[in-house]
Amino acid sequence: MENKIRRKRILNIIYTIIAIIAIIVSKKIKGLSEDQQSYIIGFWGGVLIANIAYLIKNTVSLKSKDLIRKREIELTDERLKNISEKSMAITFKIIITIEALASIVLGVLKTEYGMYLALILLGEVILYCIISAILSRKI
Repeated sequence: MENKIRRKRILNIIYTIIAIIAIIVSKKIKGLSEDQQSYIIGFWGGVLIANIAYLIKNTVSLKSKDLIRKREIELTDERLKNISEKSMAITFKIIITIEALASIVLGVLKTEYGMYLALILLGEVILYCIISAILSRKI
C-alpha cells in the first residue's frame, strides 16, 4: 500500500508541475483574450489546488503506519468503492440530462452552441456504450 501511495504522490507532483507550467505559459502567450487567459488560469488553478491538497494528504499518510492503514481502508473498502461508483453514475445521469435539455433550448434559440453541446453529448453517450460493452465482457 505504501508503494501505491508513493506512486499517487509522484503523480500529484507531476500534475502540480504541469499546472504551474500551464499557468505561466498562459500568461506569456501573446494574443490570448482576457477571457481565454482567465479560463486557462482558472482551470489549471483548480487542478493545481486539488493536486496540492492530495499531495499533502498522501505525504502526511506516509508519515505513520496508522495513517497508511487508514488510507489502505479508504482505497480498498468495498462499501466506499460502491458509494463512489453509485455517486459517479448518478452524477453522469444528471449531467447528461442537463446537457440534453440545454442542447434542446439552445437549438430552439437557433444558436450554434446547441449543436456543439449535442455533439459533446453524443460523444459522451457513445463512450458510455463502448465502456459498458467492454465492462460487460470482463464481468
